[in-house]
Amino acid sequence: MLSLKQDSFFFLCLGILGFYFYSLLRDLMPFLPPMIGFLFLFYAKKYDRFLPNLSVFGCLFWFESMHLKTLGVLALLFLIYHQIIYKNSLKLFNDGFLFKTLHVFLVYYLYLSRFFSVSLSLKILGFLALFALIESALWGLYEKSSL
Repeated sequence: MLSLKQDSFFFLCLGILGFYFYSLLRDLMPFLPPMIGFLFLFYAKKYDRFLPNLSVFGCLFWFESMHLKTLGVLALLFLIYHQIIYKNSLKLFNDGFLFKTLHVFLVYYLYLSRFFSVSLSLKILGFLALFALIESALWGLYEKSSL
């Protein structure tokens, strides 16, 4: 029987491996959402714990290296966005589905627009909104199942 610490480490490693295989599958089927928003919501929930943070940043580095992007930009975006925008907006708004969907959309928008330096077309914004809705719904299912 695994201890609680070993058990959580095992599940985090399993999650990283699952994200890797999902990313490979997503490269074959581009209509699947990249799950960056899901990772952000997971990070926002467990930002004060070391192993979950390490697993999220591992997934982000893996995602960036698979797509030949600059390493560390997504991790930096997660850190800055969480500290400046997400935490402060929690003081003003309810932590509901639309709140999470908005934050997932903004994380995607900031990353893909290279922090507002490139404008995105309406078609891409539509895909971002769809991805944000899908990933927020999946996050809601995850939260309900972990209760």
